[in-house]
This record gives sequence, structure tokens and C-alpha cells, in this order.
Amino acid sequence: MIFRIYGRGEALRFASSVPESHLWISIFGTGDTAVELAPNPHRVETLYQKYDDITCSHPPYLLMSEAQAKEVVDLVEKHKDQVSMIVCQCEAGISRSAGTALALSLWLNGNDSGIGSKWCYVPNFHVKRMILGELGERKRNAKESDV
Repeated sequence: MIFRIYGRGEALRFASSVPESHLWISIFGTGDTAVELAPNPHRVETLYQKYDDITCSHPPYLLMSEAQAKEVVDLVEKHKDQVSMIVCQCEAGISRSAGTALALSLWLNGNDSGIGSKWCYVPNFHVKRMILGELGERKRNAKESDV
């Protein structure tokens, strides 16, 4: 699976021109509004999520929740055989989107696709941990149902 990590500005510039079948995961925070993406016939589905770039509880800011991690995994599970690319986008394209892409790449590609070692990304490890936790929970449940 190919991963693209964008910030808001890149999303506005490139949303209509992504040439491959893809999913778009758009993350925005407290006080922000969701990016209005230009139409693209290759976009299979878009998931909008609202949470902030934090790694521990800090009201009034929002952490990624277990329910949001489940939504991400559900979306990708549903469409992973239909798409060749997943675009992860947050405000700056540095942390939340990188954490999402990193976790999904570990699952789908078996490696981090270089996301963890690129100087321009600082993956949000709470986001990564939540998504990988959801995947681990599903794996445990599948093993239990096999018994």
C-alpha cells in the first residue's frame, strides 16, 4: 500500500489530482474546521475525525479515542483490496497523519514505509498506539473465536 501524508495546504492543492484509487483520512483539531476536499473520481471514501495533536489527556483538547481508532481500521479493512493508496492528512501533515500512516503501514506493508525515519515527520505515538491497539484486539478476538 502506498501512503501519502499531507497537511491542510497540500490537501487543498492535491485532493482533486490523486491519480490512483485511494482512501482519504482527514484529521482536524479543536478550533479547526474539516478540510473541504475537491472532488476526485478515484477517491473511494473519506473519513473525517476530530482530535488534537496531543499524546495524553489535556482538556479542553481531544485525544484520539478507541472509537476513532476503530473507525480507521474499519474503513481500511472495508476497502484495502479496492485501493492502492491511503492519504492521511492533518493540519500540518507532520504528526497525527504520520502516526496514522505509520500504524497502517506496519499492518498492511509489514514495515513503516520509511515514515518513522523521515526527518519531516514526528508521528504522534498515541495515534499509532491506538490504531495498533485496535488491530491487536481484533487479532486476539479472531484467535479466541477459532478456539
